[in-house]
Amino acid sequence: MYVAYSIEINEQLSYTLLTTGNEIYNNNKNMVKTEIDKYVKPDGTIDATKMQDDWFPEIKADIFISHSSKDKQLAIQLAGWLKENFGLESFIDSCVWGYCDDLLRKIDEKYCRRDKEPDYFDYDKRNRSTSHVHNMLSVALHKMIDNSECIFFLNTKNSIIKNENDLLKITESPWIYNELSTIEIIRKKTPDYLKKIYEIEKRAGFKAGYEFSSSFPGFEYEVNFENLFTLNWEDLQKWKNNNSNKEYPLLYLYTNYRKGK
Repeated sequence: MYVAYSIEINEQLSYTLLTTGNEIYNNNKNMVKTEIDKYVKPDGTIDATKMQDDWFPEIKADIFISHSSKDKQLAIQLAGWLKENFGLESFIDSCVWGYCDDLLRKIDEKYCRRDKEPDYFDYDKRNRSTSHVHNMLSVALHKMIDNSECIFFLNTKNSIIKNENDLLKITESPWIYNELSTIEIIRKKTPDYLKKIYEIEKRAGFKAGYEFSSSFPGFEYEVNFENLFTLNWEDLQKWKNNNSNKEYPLLYLYTNYRKGK
């Protein structure tokens, strides 16, 4: 990950973007396996590493879109907009954590029923299965954030709750909190193309306009977006209309939207 943006979109995006966005979403989703029997070893244990690799594959993407489950359609439309206007590939996080319940259900149905009361689940076994699946999901999301160049967090009323004075911003979603916390601690990696451009401009005596401070905001359940780079729909439209770099379209954002701009 190189940089993260807080995206504030109040406008209704075109429904025509759903076609492209759904194609991206479904392509990602289809990479997830739907059976677990092949991961069960002869002794009854589950090969969690192989299951994680198959159920939560590391999909190559330029942008990781973090969003509330209530904003799934908006995330899909945004992915379509990014693809149609810039050729950028997005990873929509719900295509992975949406399968979390499916995986849990399969494991619970097979392993967590009570022996003498098959219509009921065993509480302890159910807790163990949840811990394992949520752990696999968290690791998968961390890998995706690490591998994506840029993070777009959909900052809406569904994902962030604001108090009366707009001083504290709180999320009720454990997955959003997990992802925002990961952004704070994940390694920041400069893309190779930016390194090359930076070296060329440095030798020419120019200061790159896309340099960033190494400090990024810390995220807690009470999150502060003061230092998060914010983009609204007008900013995104300016990006679309003014971008001249077809090969590296994200360079426009790095140059024009950073702290102090």
